[in-house]
Amino acid sequence: MGAVMGRVRGGLVALLSECYQMVDRRRRLTVMTLHRVDGGSSITSAHVAEYLRYLAAHYDIILPNQLDSARSRRLAMVVVDDGHRDLCEAIFPVAKELQVPIAAAIPTDFFMRNAWLWFDKVHWIFDQLAPGATHEADGHRLVIGINDSEKAFKRFLKTKHPVERDAIIQQMLDGFALNLPVTPTAKYQAMSVQDVHEMLATGLFEVVGHTRSHPILSLLRDDQLVEEIQDAKQELEVCLGRPISSFCYPNGLRGDFNDRTRRIVKAAGFDLAFTSVDGTNLLSCMDRYEIKRVHAHPNAEVMKKSFSGLLDFQNALAGWF
Repeated sequence: MGAVMGRVRGGLVALLSECYQMVDRRRRLTVMTLHRVDGGSSITSAHVAEYLRYLAAHYDIILPNQLDSARSRRLAMVVVDDGHRDLCEAIFPVAKELQVPIAAAIPTDFFMRNAWLWFDKVHWIFDQLAPGATHEADGHRLVIGINDSEKAFKRFLKTKHPVERDAIIQQMLDGFALNLPVTPTAKYQAMSVQDVHEMLATGLFEVVGHTRSHPILSLLRDDQLVEEIQDAKQELEVCLGRPISSFCYPNGLRGDFNDRTRRIVKAAGFDLAFTSVDGTNLLSCMDRYEIKRVHAHPNAEVMKKSFSGLLDFQNALAGWF
């Protein structure tokens, strides 16, 4: 009975989402964002296939560089953050089979120099420790194996300038007597340059700028912002032999970007920038340097409401009351 009710509810949500789009005729851009898939993530390859099929059936899916020439009322993009091997092994094969274009936001230190992403260092440390192990830094207490505690500790690290953040991570390594491998282990590896060239050759793939080292940009000085944004863009363009016209703010929540970051992103020559602020974008009033995205969720009902803009409407309605 529960499974039957679930299917009925899912069908009703899909119908309501479709009806909402028929009533709200405004041109809309929906951007789905993905990170890791499988391997402990709540998002699986099956979710990826389901959501790409749904988007392909209901939207005109484009690459970021095609936005200005697109004329459909329902536009969608798919942007995968960070460039782990999941992308070429578990996401792009599905996209290629369905002929769905996708973009990837790639930090250059990770992609070009095989450097660890700072948050992957933290996850690697978590992997090595037994549940119940504890660590304290600046009054913040981490308890390994407690999901809320691990999430809170990562949020705390995001408030720190990269120098302070890296010092805290080193303190964790020293405190637990752990030796971090020089380069990312298999679980945390980036795609190779060859992987990216092969995907670009299909015409179904685009690379998006995502800084050099994935810092929280609002914490940096202007000269550091130029290095992270402009210099990383130039590195990608030389490496891939093509212009990089779009950017994605690391973490990308409100407060992680500001007027300074916008100015430097624009001065670097980027035409648009993606945030991690949740929602869809009405093209008539969309800020090209603050594009909202829909984050992949394991619940298909939530995704369909999010894709259509119905969830935006529900949230706005709740705010009014």
